[in-house]
Amino acid sequence: MEFFAGDGNSNLKVLNDILMTYVMYNFDLGYVQGMSDLLSPILIVMSNEVDAFWCFVGFMNRVAENANT
Repeated sequence: MEFFAGDGNSNLKVLNDILMTYVMYNFDLGYVQGMSDLLSPILIVMSNEVDAFWCFVGFMNRVAENANT
């Protein structure tokens, strides 16, 4: 996807920053494989790091029980 393509793409840094912030926000869950796949479309649509983070938090609150299995 072009939004994340290329070396040094700032959108990849934002994606990483949001994931790392979420790991600290929800330390008990930590990072689960596939979170970047769930966050990517949110980030594209929201196009704002803070809004995308809180949208991701809300989404993860709904699906987190599936990640613990």
